[in-house]
Amino acid sequence: NPAGWTPAAWARFPRKAHVRIDVNGTDPAGAGVLDVETGDASPSVAGGWVAERRRLGFKATVYCNLSTWPDVVSAVGGQRCSYWIADWTNRPHRPRLGSLEADACQYANLPAQDLDLSIIFTKDWHRL
Repeated sequence: NPAGWTPAAWARFPRKAHVRIDVNGTDPAGAGVLDVETGDASPSVAGGWVAERRRLGFKATVYCNLSTWPDVVSAVGGQRCSYWIADWTNRPHRPRLGSLEADACQYANLPAQDLDLSIIFTKDWHRL
């Protein structure tokens, strides 16, 4: 189990896609998403992580906040990947960076329910 996720936690969302997230940039084989946030992976890790995912034959998704997205895109260096952008506007929307569109957007945080809300625009954006 990924750190912090017990079988009971996974069971909260039966019959839903479960997304495994690599917070350190050390598990490109086991996680479909790299988390680039303060205290997690840095933007500079994203390029190597995406390259390794693709070398292994997997899709790659990088999660980051809107303000970090340009640094992540620079680090990824044109490699093909999906972007899941955190931009808490409390309404679903699709962030853009120039001609690049986000594949998913985390748009709200609901701390009382211990969850965030995201909208997905691309099928299978996080799959192994």
